Amino acid sequence: MIERHGVRNRWGIYEKALPPGTPSVVAAHAARAGYDFIELAIDESFERLARLDWTADERAEVRRAVKEAGASIDTLTLSAHRRYPWGSADPAVRSRAAALARDTIDLTADLGAGCVQIAGYFTFYEPTTRPARGWFLDGLAAAADYAAARNVILALENMDGTDVLSVDDALSVIAEVPAVRLYVDVGNLAGNQLPVLEQLATALPYAHAIQLKDARPGEFRRVPFGKGSVPFVDILTFLQNVGYTGPLSVEMWNDDGSPTLATDAAHWFRRIIDSETRPAEPDTGCTCGPAHL
Repeated sequence: MIERHGVRNRWGIYEKALPPGTPSVVAAHAARAGYDFIELAIDESFERLARLDWTADERAEVRRAVKEAGASIDTLTLSAHRRYPWGSADPAVRSRAAALARDTIDLTADLGAGCVQIAGYFTFYEPTTRPARGWFLDGLAAAADYAAARNVILALENMDGTDVLSVDDALSVIAEVPAVRLYVDVGNLAGNQLPVLEQLATALPYAHAIQLKDARPGEFRRVPFGKGSVPFVDILTFLQNVGYTGPLSVEMWNDDGSPTLATDAAHWFRRIIDSETRPAEPDTGCTCGPAHL
């Protein structure tokens, strides 16, 4: 989408930032808006969990259709672990979490995506017990071994909540499971009131990708670009100065099915890159109803 001084990052966008549809329809919207890839969601909904049951023929057809649409699926975001966490006190839930991870890794490999984003929650809906971190690490380590055998990268996202909030938190996990990389969410850093540029500098040697989302302290979702506290001008200038060439992705939620939201965001970021000054706030708005996954 954006190129400067001969260096071009791959730019992607979260599936839920686009009008709903099949993966190929979503990919076509992304390509028209100027993005190279999409992040496909495996969340708690039955509709998206059912993707794990696609047959070999269905997977091949999705891969063909998405490519024909002009974009690719680079990442699968595994947020279904919120419902079935590795850190659960219930062994049956931990077993379900392990199966979800294996199935998502298989789907990722079959779609040619290459990366599974892992949410840094030890648990989500249930209280975090003392052993939760250890159970999470055990599940992550087993998944990392399986992913390596399928040539898939696992990348840990820093989150809201109580578990993996900072880059230091994420690096303490990676110290235990070195095969895992980071999927750095700058919005979550800002939402947790952490020094975004310092955290980003620490993360870069371990980063698989950087996710661009606006946020405010304590408000992690549905903050329109330009209305939060994320210093995007400083972030993008820093990334260019250090020669970062990895993937960048835009995360937001398109609750109204707007056909222009993703394009408006692309233009907003393009103006930052081209001018190195903060542009006027985009007139994209953002529905701020109940949080979705």
